[in-house]
Amino acid sequence: MMKIERAYHWFSISCMAAAVGMVCAGQTVLEPALHMGGELVSLLYWSVCSACVIATVTLAYLALASAEQRLRTPATVPARHSAPARQHAKV
Repeated sequence: MMKIERAYHWFSISCMAAAVGMVCAGQTVLEPALHMGGELVSLLYWSVCSACVIATVTLAYLALASAEQRLRTPATVPARHSAPARQHAKV
């Protein structure tokens, strides 16, 4: 289960980094190219950016729900076997 949660976190971080990078690039470096490319190119670019943000929010919600479920589920503590008490030898 931990491997899956780790994958969720890394994928969520990757999606968020992609979205932030796309917003920064789209508003600065790529702005002239997006305008020259036409409406379809711009629409596709911002759709991919929006999809990355939606994926990030969805994965964050799933991680939150998983954490809440773990907090509500009682932890299973292994039963201790009662071992005989050791008597210390007198010196």
